[in-house]
Amino acid sequence: MYLYTQDWISGTRGLSMQQRGIYIDLLAFSQCENGRGLPNDVEKVAHMIFPFIKNQKKQTELFQDLQYVIKNKFVVKDNRLFNERQHAEFLKGLDLSNKRSLARKKGLVKVLLQQNANNIDDSDNDSDNEDYINKFENMWKEISPKIRKRSSKPKAKQKFLRLSNDNKDKVLSTFPVYHQEQGEFTKALDRFIANEMYQEITQPLTLEQEKEEKQKESDYLLKSRYDLYLKTGKSFNLSAQDIREAEKKFGKEKKEE
Repeated sequence: MYLYTQDWISGTRGLSMQQRGIYIDLLAFSQCENGRGLPNDVEKVAHMIFPFIKNQKKQTELFQDLQYVIKNKFVVKDNRLFNERQHAEFLKGLDLSNKRSLARKKGLVKVLLQQNANNIDDSDNDSDNEDYINKFENMWKEISPKIRKRSSKPKAKQKFLRLSNDNKDKVLSTFPVYHQEQGEFTKALDRFIANEMYQEITQPLTLEQEKEEKQKESDYLLKSRYDLYLKTGKSFNLSAQDIREAEKKFGKEKKEE
């Protein structure tokens, strides 16, 4: 039940303190009826909210205040008492709840359809999924306890397994690099996957790629020195073996005179 404080203050200025207490009790009991309102019977309502009081004068005073509040703050619909503002808010909340429930059901149907589409040929994917699950578990073990606590493993795993194999490989290769660089500022793994951050991080080179890069760098230096050797006749720290290797790789040329 929402209590709009400004509306409450302005709407109860004409009530005594005792009448305000009766009014808020009536709203509370009405809310407990889950939209069904209160009985259209003042005596029944009085039994609901008033304690037993021996003082007849006080009982009469309370009963009169109850009648006044009901008359000014409630209406009769289908032989039940309703506060119009409260009932309108209840119906609005019920409508919103139904819409959210429908949206969740639609979302679930969409997920199930997607899962069905992704699992058309489960027999081919089972072994792949098992392999990726093991790789995911190994990666999870390497995450620091602080970041594991920040992440939701079930959500991360679910999002991970929905990715294409190519993107799964990207997550496996980039998240450890990202985690090492960011330390305690690392985002939760499920958010890392959901935001496709694996697309933004340069993947580390494989051993084979590292070997190729080193060979390219070595060849570049060798070629540069060999070209200078051909132009100037000076070896520039090239050994006879280096020259033979360069001639073999880049072709034997005559030195410029």
